[in-house]
Formats: sequence, structure tokens, C-alpha cells
Amino acid sequence: MAQDTFAPVNYDGHTKDESSPRAYQITAEILMPEKAVRAMSFPDLQSVRDAAEEFKVTPSAVAMRARRLGRIDRDTFTSYMDELQAEYDDRPKKILSNARPVNALKKYNGVECSRRMLGILNAGHMNPTEFRRIMLFNKISASQISDYREAVG
Repeated sequence: MAQDTFAPVNYDGHTKDESSPRAYQITAEILMPEKAVRAMSFPDLQSVRDAAEEFKVTPSAVAMRARRLGRIDRDTFTSYMDELQAEYDDRPKKILSNARPVNALKKYNGVECSRRMLGILNAGHMNPTEFRRIMLFNKISASQISDYREAVG
């Protein structure tokens, strides 16, 4: 069904090419069935957003599908896509903070593995230096093992 293509469906929404690869057509049909899209009207961008919410896809995906099914004309499509692009460009950019190293290590190692290895450490079958090397990749100090223990729960 995927035609040996295992990648996110991604294409330029402003393309003049009205055709699309078969994998994209299949994906669009699964996510936004033709019958459902043909039953909708898209008089304004809000109607596109509402359909996107219903189908759980992006508004640009709905606009592209509606355009390909002839539910909106090229000028309307271009207008919607330009407005969506402007909104995307104007959105506030999030500044990501660095994750706490203990949380990142817990996620990487997995909770169950971490609990078992902490049990081995607590039983004295491994010293803190070995634990840091094996489980924590020497990313945090021995004094932070208690923080790791607390994060694992």
C-alpha cells in the first residue's frame, strides 16, 4: 500500500503541479476521504480550519485536498495558503530550554531498566562509578545519582 515509501507526506503547497505521487493520493484518501471533502464547502479559511480539526490534519492539507478535488479554485487556494504561511511566519517562536539530564537519561534508558539497575546499585553489586559509566554515560556526577533515583521514582 505504501509502495515501498516510508516517509512523511510532505510537499510544497504552492506547487502548480496538480498531480501527486500515488502514495500521497492514498494518504489523502485515508485521512480525508473524497466523499467527506466533496460534501463540505470552503467559503472561508475558517471552514478549512474546521475541516482540519475534524480530520486531525493541518489546514494546508485540507486546502490542498479541496483544491485537488475541485472544491476551491486556484486563486482561493493561493489566498488561503498565503494567509496560512503568514500566520505560521508570525507565530511566536518558542525558546526551548535544555531538558534536565536526569530526565533525558531516564527516558533513554527506560523506567524499568533504570529501576532494575538502581536495585543492583542499592544491593551493592555495582559501585556508583560503574553505574555512572553504564547507565548515565558519565553525563552526571555521582552526587546526582539521587536526582536520577528520584526522577525514576
